[in-house]
Order: sequence, then structure tokens, then C-alpha cells
Amino acid sequence: MEATERSKSGSTRHWLLVLLLVGLLVRVMAASAFAGIIVTDEHQQYIEQSFRHLHGYGATFWEQDYGMRHPLFSFLLAGILWLGETAGI
Repeated sequence: MEATERSKSGSTRHWLLVLLLVGLLVRVMAASAFAGIIVTDEHQQYIEQSFRHLHGYGATFWEQDYGMRHPLFSFLLAGILWLGETAGI
């Protein structure tokens, strides 16, 4: 019974690793094929939200008001802003 469970666990790990690698490959191909953010307004909106998360005030845009943008990227940028401010940059 124990050997069967180990076999299932190993098989699950194998498929999980395959899925992760396929996802990474697709992401790298998509990143190299598309330009990404090319409108400066997009940069300003992300930085504005990062500033707002960090300092507690700032403008919100309709994308944030209606939940059209996930806040993860702006939270990550807020961390970078915090590191820069802490370092005195």
C-alpha cells in the first residue's frame, strides 16, 4: 500500500513540474512576442496606485473603482518604492 502511495505522489509531482514548466515556457514566449505596456498613462496609473498603497492617499482611476485591475502588481511596486524611500533614493 505504501509503495502505491509513493508512486501516486511521485506521479503528481511529475505532472505538477511539467505544468509549471509549460506555464513558464508559455509566459516567456508571450513576454517576448508582445510589447507589454507601451502607453505612458499605464505606467502613471500603476505608480499612482503604488504610492497610494504606501502613503494612504492618492488618486484612483475607474479601473480601480470597478475592480478591473488586480492590485498585486501595484502592491509589488509599493514595496519597491518603500525600499527606495528607505534607502534615501
